[in-house]
Amino acid sequence: PLFRSTQVFMFLNKAMPTFKKLLPHVKPTVLAYIHLAEPPAVDIHPDLNVYFAPYPTNSMHFPLLDERQPELWRKRFKTWLTKTPNFGMYEYFFSKPSPQAYYAAENLRAIAKHSNLKNSFIYTEYTTDRGTKDIGLGAHGWDMGAMHTWVITKLFWNPHQNVDELYAYYIKRTFRDASPYMQQYFELIRDSWLD
Repeated sequence: PLFRSTQVFMFLNKAMPTFKKLLPHVKPTVLAYIHLAEPPAVDIHPDLNVYFAPYPTNSMHFPLLDERQPELWRKRFKTWLTKTPNFGMYEYFFSKPSPQAYYAAENLRAIAKHSNLKNSFIYTEYTTDRGTKDIGLGAHGWDMGAMHTWVITKLFWNPHQNVDELYAYYIKRTFRDASPYMQQYFELIRDSWLD
């Protein structure tokens, strides 16, 4: 992966002057995904945006800098955080019942800590699985995962919010009188997910 990543970024660095001459108002974005998830052994052109996609083998149970995460992904994320000031994350936070907001919060906080990241950004894919047989595979993920989607989008605005408080607020506002029972149910799922 290091060879391929370095090769591609060397090409992009060389192409950027021509690109900027032809399209000076456009700032291209590169998806650092699969082979390009490995940070290159060269500097990155200052006009390139980079979306880091930690796939396919990281665990969304734990933040990328957590020691339970495979060392490869911890190292890649640490390196990307310092590699370019135009850094962002590309994630698959599909609507599903897993509480990925804990993962999202810590990763967003890690990005926010780096003052050189003046242009950080996030991109994620969501699905509603309504009116289709393919997306969500008929499991109605939106019905089960809307709470997680809501919490994660709140964290996009401010990653320093308390994740448990956001979940509790959502549960109370959504389930009203049944909220104590739903809170207990959610805590069982959360504790199992984070164990």
